[in-house]
Amino acid sequence: MSNYKIAIPSYRLDVLLSKTLPLLIRGGIKREDIYIFVVLEEYPKYKDALPNINIIIGLPNVVKQRNFIRDYFNEGDYIISMDDDIEKISYISYGEFYDIDNLDDFFNFNHDFMIDIGAKLWGVYPVYNSYFISNQKEHISTGLNFIIKNLYGFINRKNNYFNLECDVFYDYENSILHYLKDGKVIRLNNVCCKNKKEDIVNKEQRYTDTSNDMLFLISKYPDIVRPKKKGDHMPHITLKKLPPLILEI
Repeated sequence: MSNYKIAIPSYRLDVLLSKTLPLLIRGGIKREDIYIFVVLEEYPKYKDALPNINIIIGLPNVVKQRNFIRDYFNEGDYIISMDDDIEKISYISYGEFYDIDNLDDFFNFNHDFMIDIGAKLWGVYPVYNSYFISNQKEHISTGLNFIIKNLYGFINRKNNYFNLECDVFYDYENSILHYLKDGKVIRLNNVCCKNKKEDIVNKEQRYTDTSNDMLFLISKYPDIVRPKKKGDHMPHITLKKLPPLILEI
């Protein structure tokens, strides 16, 4: 049994109360293992609504908040990072979705699998789409994989190496950092989570932020990161498919 902690950066109390939180409670997660990270001005509202759950005042920026979460927990803690809008966590079998009801077992299994193969980051397939998932060649990938921010687990390391700098593509950055440090990351290609589609309020600012992130990551990791075209006219990137690395000890 792993002593995991659930870390949820949240800016939408109503969404949290209707999505991720009831999902966790139904899945057998204890309230004392759930930590909600909020900005200062939102703290009273969250604390009034959730008096029996850990409410932590963090930082008012999504990337700084995720760096804060890593600094908040102890070295070696097993952390499950989740968005506040996850409706369900499902796996695919023969083209059909099946909900994962026992999240306690699911999180512990992933912890043990990480330890067994020497990885320190696991995640799920990035889209809730049975066609794409069914066409994956591997149920589990352990090379360089994009680990989406919605749901992932990691062994905490209080090391500035893992500080995230990207404003939008920070989940790509997080994936790269763990791969280069550990030689592998785990992606469960037959598991995904259904969550609320992100609403982009300021598309001009998002374009600027994604452009800056794309240029930063391509310049820093030219052998790994490539630009990718999509129909929404926003800058996008993809990661080169790479096998697990054999690292010198």
